[in-house]
Amino acid sequence: MSDEAIGGCLCGDVRYRVARPLRDVVVCHCSLCRHAGTLAGAYTAATRTAFRLVEQRGLAWYVDVNGRSRGFCRTCGSSLGRDGG
Repeated sequence: MSDEAIGGCLCGDVRYRVARPLRDVVVCHCSLCRHAGTLAGAYTAATRTAFRLVEQRGLAWYVDVNGRSRGFCRTCGSSLGRDGG
């Protein structure tokens, strides 16, 4: 297993690398996750120092109804998680 996990949006306008280890995946069934286009959201977490954006030309943010900043790709619409703040 690599020391990094890689990921990003569907079109490639947002790409990131995250140093391992990551928290175990949790599944959320709240109305916001279900409304994002799936039956549930599956998430992990990492410290800010472990996370590195490789490409961010499509990255945009909005504030949800609970006051949390959520990232998405403005090109393809992929959900990219939320700021841990």
